[in-house]
Amino acid sequence: MKFYCLDCPKEVSKNAKRCSSCSTKNNSWNRGLTAKTDPRVKKNGENIWISRRKNGTIHNNGNKKGWETRRKNGTDKHSDITKKNISIGILNSEIYKNAIKNPERSKNISLGQQRRKERDGYICSPEAREKISQKTLKMYKNGKFKIQSNSASLLFDQLEKIFDIKLEREHLLKDKLYDAKWKNYLFESDGSYWHSRDGAKENDEYKNKLAQENNYHLFRFKNNSIEDVKNIIDQNYDLFKSIFMEI
Repeated sequence: MKFYCLDCPKEVSKNAKRCSSCSTKNNSWNRGLTAKTDPRVKKNGENIWISRRKNGTIHNNGNKKGWETRRKNGTDKHSDITKKNISIGILNSEIYKNAIKNPERSKNISLGQQRRKERDGYICSPEAREKISQKTLKMYKNGKFKIQSNSASLLFDQLEKIFDIKLEREHLLKDKLYDAKWKNYLFESDGSYWHSRDGAKENDEYKNKLAQENNYHLFRFKNNSIEDVKNIIDQNYDLFKSIFMEI
């Protein structure tokens, strides 16, 4: 025996009075309305929003209770994959690209860093600097990161050419990288930008001590430009000759 819908000729199951289409139209709850057209849905949504604002389960500029609660229990943290995707999205966005070109924006960033340094004594915390250092070393070992500046590369290129030698670039000693190595000599090309940043002095002192403990002679040269490269070679020619020619 076949059974049919009370409102249309569609076939239905034994216990059903109406088909799914007719049931939706005649349902006492929605009366054929959708979530977008039913005013009760909108009102219910507004009530939920208001209640969430009252009990602090959402975050806005006026109420940070919910945000602070999630920070305490750790539910506000993103996964590493999500963080990576967010970073990629920000870096590739037109808003970010335009912002970094804006002199006013760059000035605000510099002022923010300056205030942070005055307040905390540093821009990046020691923990953050250590994480950056470890990540840089990992990328270097995987061949995905070039550390040397153009002026440093030029200096060592010229030394190789003049003395017909091959220096080992970016020599890894324990957890630190040195710009170049020749036998038991290490060379560092110190640019003013990197060596004037937070923690640079402590890092240089640690590298000096590490080199000494491992029986290396470390030489540092201030190098910021092509002109500096020429001056370094001219002023230290005899030193380089005694090292590379073993006189």
